[in-house]
Amino acid sequence: MTYILILFLTYVLHLLLKLNWVCTAVVLVFLLVMQHFHRIKGQRFQEARKRFLDVSLYIDTLLYSFLKEQKIIRAFEDVKSTLADGHMKETVSMAIDHMMLTFDETEVFVDAMRIIEDEYKCNRIVNAHEFMAHAEYYGGDIKESARILLKDKSAWERRILRNIEDRQRMFHQIILSVVTSVIISGIILYLPVLSMDISSNIIVQILSVALIVLDDLIILWGQKFLEVDYLGIDLLPEDDKHAKKLEEYKTYNPAKELRTSILMAVIPALASAFLLYTDRQWPAVAAMGAALICLNQHRIGHRLMKKKSDSGCKECISQVADGPRPVDSE
Repeated sequence: MTYILILFLTYVLHLLLKLNWVCTAVVLVFLLVMQHFHRIKGQRFQEARKRFLDVSLYIDTLLYSFLKEQKIIRAFEDVKSTLADGHMKETVSMAIDHMMLTFDETEVFVDAMRIIEDEYKCNRIVNAHEFMAHAEYYGGDIKESARILLKDKSAWERRILRNIEDRQRMFHQIILSVVTSVIISGIILYLPVLSMDISSNIIVQILSVALIVLDDLIILWGQKFLEVDYLGIDLLPEDDKHAKKLEEYKTYNPAKELRTSILMAVIPALASAFLLYTDRQWPAVAAMGAALICLNQHRIGHRLMKKKSDSGCKECISQVADGPRPVDSE
């Protein structure tokens, strides 16, 4: 099915950008090669998302079962029976085996739970395990502490799910931008320019192929926003994240960024001058627009950075107003 979609996409690009058959074959080979890398990145995203969902289910099941049984070994057995087959279930089985088969250590439960902590780097797992170990060894009323942990875990889960949605939305915007750039390029090629068809020009053909290659690399680059360890996102405190964004905004150097914008605008400006010299008005207008965007990219980026910093500060204020998050499981 993937190869059929690639063939269909190649034919659409052939019609839209008026590619000759040699350039079409080059594009087809490139897309066939690149789909392998896209698939790998997509699988990494699915694996990272599944790890997060497994951990979320693990913590919920473990705490609720421990509240009911008040025994670590029974809580882990309940978790094992609840989880679907996969890496998390195998890791829990290893921890249970350590509890059942180890007789010469004083902290059997702690060492067994550390097996899961080493495999899944997540503060919420550590908090849950420390709470259970303390309750197992010292007893006492555990309902209030468990309620706090479950509430904190729910808030953490919502933040990560919102983070995943934001990253997916960002990736979809990148794809939309790429599709828009290809469509605009195709429209320009279909516009009449002095009753001449410039699409057959070898330079235009090469630029069309280069556009496709660049757009696909941009999509591949955009996939990096998805393939992250979502369990590790929360290891950095929220206030440190916002402080880092604010520091980046404060250290912004307009003169340096302006020089970068000028360098980026040189190529489309030269292309615009050449197109005007050859009486190709519409392509020249498009090149002028690209030059203007490149010339102002530092202003656009600075405004986006300011907007992100403001939203981060507002989020910090709202968190302070709601009160600190509980971190002590005892």
